[in-house]
Amino acid sequence: MKTRNTRKVLSALLALLMALALIPAAGVVTASAATGTASINIGTLGATNQDNSGNPTESYWYYSSAGKMLTLRTEDGNYSLTGTNADLHVQVIEANVNVTLDNVNITFNSSSAYSTVFGGNNLSDGCTLTLVGNNILTGVSAATNANGLFYVNGTNINWTVTSSSGGTLTTTGGANGFGLSVRVPATSTLSIAGNAVVTAVGGAGQAGVNATAGNNNLLIGDNAKLIITNNSASPETHTFTKANATTTHKWKLTPASILSSGALTDASIGVTIPAGATVTIAREAIPVAPAITTTTLPGGTVGTAYNQTLAATGTSPITWSISAGALPTGLTLNTATGAITGTPTAAGTANFTVKAANGVTPDATKALSIVISKAPRGIFGTNPRWTAWWAYLLFFLCFGFIWMWF
Repeated sequence: MKTRNTRKVLSALLALLMALALIPAAGVVTASAATGTASINIGTLGATNQDNSGNPTESYWYYSSAGKMLTLRTEDGNYSLTGTNADLHVQVIEANVNVTLDNVNITFNSSSAYSTVFGGNNLSDGCTLTLVGNNILTGVSAATNANGLFYVNGTNINWTVTSSSGGTLTTTGGANGFGLSVRVPATSTLSIAGNAVVTAVGGAGQAGVNATAGNNNLLIGDNAKLIITNNSASPETHTFTKANATTTHKWKLTPASILSSGALTDASIGVTIPAGATVTIAREAIPVAPAITTTTLPGGTVGTAYNQTLAATGTSPITWSISAGALPTGLTLNTATGAITGTPTAAGTANFTVKAANGVTPDATKALSIVISKAPRGIFGTNPRWTAWWAYLLFFLCFGFIWMWF
């Protein structure tokens, strides 16, 4: 009996120790992977400190009213920012943080040591900003060197700005501030990907973008766009690299004269932005010449509606035409859709050549034909009145035969 009681006591103590081991020390906040998305209305951040560390289902963040700073600090954390705040600085201090900017408008007014409206530190590798709607980051003169989006110095720090629905981001520097600052070594990158459109406007007397010259660390993805306004008194020069391996896109520069090195089909190019100029660097799909895929067309019948559509590959829009011969009488070609429609009025074989054009040479052509058959004939020809009378005659003959038989 004594032995059994001793075992019970030891088992209870062991269970208690195991339970205590699972409880973290009081006041300790770990940067473990997030289990949910923290939604933050930045318009509610003001004169009071805020801290959501007590909510285990969200990514951990805190707000300091003294520094006007919102810190996103959970590794692999997910955050969604909405609203407007006229005096705020946002920083990311952990790796692989995902932030959705959903129609936010942030201005940084405070005079402080911070030099950015939105930025990170040397540990914030893998940060992704997803743009929803129109987002604005603005630095003002009260903040020293206030950059709109500031990408801090660091080794192997890679950020991505992206959008799945054509979201935009406008970043404007304050006094001595850049719209976009990417002061990183060659081993780090900032990618503008997806359909994102980023506008970087330099502060008074400053360039739109500050980047490490010649390191190819500014990447532009297919269908993405970077618009730069250089408000400095001197030209600014940058090297851009494509973010996608695809060869179906090429560089598009507006104006084209800013190209300073490389070709528009190269993996990377150099651009020089004149003082006071606004330019656009983008990646657009390379137009593809049309190729007609329709090989044959079915025949038709006189008096019966006809409807067939030609098909082609290549960059839209494609314009269709008849380059030789003619369609059967009664049929027409829709030049925008390639549909051949109408009601044939004469039997015979029509031979013709269709052409597809989209502005990319060469145009595509294809020789085709349509056979139109005569309408089916009744017993007394095609006249429905005679056919009907013959049907009546047959009815009465059959009726008379049956009457005579019975």
